Order: sequence, then structure tokens, then C-alpha cells
Amino acid sequence: MTEDSVGRRHLLRGAGVAAGGVALSGVALASPASAGEFHEDGDVSGSWRVNVHNDNGDESDSILSFAAGHVCIVHDIRPAGPPFTGTWRSGRDDRFRATVLTGTPDGAVIELKLRGRVRHDEIRGSFTFTVTDPSGTEVDSGSGTFDGVPVEA
Repeated sequence: MTEDSVGRRHLLRGAGVAAGGVALSGVALASPASAGEFHEDGDVSGSWRVNVHNDNGDESDSILSFAAGHVCIVHDIRPAGPPFTGTWRSGRDDRFRATVLTGTPDGAVIELKLRGRVRHDEIRGSFTFTVTDPSGTEVDSGSGTFDGVPVEA
């Protein structure tokens, strides 16, 4: 095994918690939530517990949060991973999109792009991710889907 492949494997292992289970998650609230509060169609604000289904077969759980000022936070909770932060915006037909990023100890950057919809107190969507090494070269990518429900206060 060459030093280059060992270095790449170490980089991906450092990014692995986020890239392998990259899915989604977060921890901020856009507005106060109350237990049993029903989200109106298209109301993405608050936090959502989502099941993440990576196209490679990996499954994970995350918290996906949408806060005031178009702040989006994604945090993998099972398995645990680093927080992703970025921005979101709403679209037509109860849809939204978001872009969030995180770094790794090895200097890699993981960018996660989400597209989804909120309907009848459920959130569903798809995502793609890319991992770039410290030089900006893409070293991994993937995609998947997610679905979930609001986190109740």
C-alpha cells in the first residue's frame, strides 16, 4: 500500500463519520415549539429528527434544524458526528433547499446539499455530499434520501 493511499484512507476515515453517515442533523430552533404542535405545510422552521438512507446502504439518524436568518444546522446523532452549518431557503410547493459544511481534523471539507419538502408534519428529501481534501481536490461523494418528523419540546 502506498503512502498516498494510506493518507487518503486516513483522510476519509477522519471524514468518515460525516461522509459515511453524512446525512443530516442540527440543533437550533427558528421559533419556539410546543409539544404536539402541528407544522403547517411548508413550515420547515424548528428541528426535525430524520432517518437517513445513504445510497451505499448505510443508515443513520440526524437532527436537521432550520433557524431564523436562514441558518441550517445538521448533526448526525446515530452514529454521532460533527455539526454541519450553513444556510437554507424555502421554495414553491412547500419545498426547501440547504447547503451546510463541516471540516475534519485532517483539513478535509464536507459539503452537504439538501433538497426537500414539508407536508403534513413530515419532512422528506434527498441529499448529495462531496468531500474535498485540504488542496480542494474531491476525494469522495455520495447521495441518499431522508425522512422524519418534528422534534417536540
